[in-house]
Amino acid sequence: MEAFVKRYTEISGEFIDVEGKVKGVTKRVVIGPEQQAPNFYMRVFTLNPEGHSPFHAHDWEHEVFVLRGQGILVTHKETRLEHPLTPGDVALVPPGILHQFLNRSSQEEFEFICIVPSHGE
Repeated sequence: MEAFVKRYTEISGEFIDVEGKVKGVTKRVVIGPEQQAPNFYMRVFTLNPEGHSPFHAHDWEHEVFVLRGQGILVTHKETRLEHPLTPGDVALVPPGILHQFLNRSSQEEFEFICIVPSHGE
């Protein structure tokens, strides 16, 4: 296997918008199966203004690094704990925790790196 180097903005993304679940999200798998990554996949998510990911949980952790914009990590749907996120912040979402990422800005995108184990993609 050879090293892989590329600007993440040159990698195409998948736009996701599902009524009532996901709004205005672009997902780029910047390191994954195409690069033959054996253990971890790196994705970059861009949430449009007022966009959000689904409220969900899964059996694996993921690690997040905020690149730009301001967002919120919401955990525990019933009690709704809100964790503000700004550029340079990191977050660990443990396995089994209900969570969602929100962009409450009406003008600015919110973008972050999300790393998951290869079986979590």
